[in-house]
Amino acid sequence: MQRVKRISRFGNDPVLNDDGKPVRAVMTGRQTQLLAFLERNRYATCDDIHAYLKGDRTALRRTIRVLKASPNFYIKVCDQHAEDRNLRRKIAYELDRRGIDYLRETGKIIADRRYVRNFTHAALASHATASIEAGITTMPHARFIAWSEILSSQSMPAATKRMEHPAGMPTAYEVDGILYQKTVRADSPPFGIVLTIDDRKKFRFFPGIEADTGTEPIAVSDFARTSIFSKFKAYLAIEDNETYRTHFGFPIFFVPFVTTSAVRMRSMMEELARITGGRGSKTLLFKVASRDSAHGYLFSEQWERVGYDPIVFSK
Repeated sequence: MQRVKRISRFGNDPVLNDDGKPVRAVMTGRQTQLLAFLERNRYATCDDIHAYLKGDRTALRRTIRVLKASPNFYIKVCDQHAEDRNLRRKIAYELDRRGIDYLRETGKIIADRRYVRNFTHAALASHATASIEAGITTMPHARFIAWSEILSSQSMPAATKRMEHPAGMPTAYEVDGILYQKTVRADSPPFGIVLTIDDRKKFRFFPGIEADTGTEPIAVSDFARTSIFSKFKAYLAIEDNETYRTHFGFPIFFVPFVTTSAVRMRSMMEELARITGGRGSKTLLFKVASRDSAHGYLFSEQWERVGYDPIVFSK
């Protein structure tokens, strides 16, 4: 009996056609959209990609297989999942070298992709922005504003554009009479949303997604180390001083914190209430991420706030 070779889900063995030859990817508009989606959302599962592109799921799975297979190499299983080789987990994909080159040839400016050490935070943040993009595709009056568009905007100060890491906002806050200086940089690139309602445009801008996987302490005695407390203090100082205006040129600013459980989210919100004496914050938003939720749920469902009414990105 002839043995059929099984293709590893982690590898890049060629996909063969009926003649036994490797299938070469034909870059249509849909394939280009897929690559551009992975450029904006570095790590995405097949579910994330399908929520954005829609269409036939089986055809999409084959497209993904072809794009990552030899001799194409447009996308790949993300480095961390390729190393772990966990058969029970949903695989996340990212751009491979030819995908980056292809997008650069279309005029996109893409920085070299370095290995991400805090992968769990980056993957959760990518899921969040992917969900927001997926929700936006269902509403003709909504549009996603990518970091590249923000960078090229005339509203962004020239001094920020010249910075090595323009996504990071410098700020300072005081704890017990001691001044701490910090550059705040979220777990995803900054982005924006614009809604057109009754011929009027409504903008919301974000410094990126702050992803919380429960690995950082909420409150600490060493205020110089990374914690939810120190992040809150930094963002509250940015809110009070309107640093988002002078750094990004944003007229309005929200900081979305996504976490993995309702208990953790409530603990974070209680800490924010404690820090602010119950005043809360109009800019800090909270939401539990769930990959089993409906497509686009982070765009269509409400985000909680402390001291203010919830907010829905689609309204």
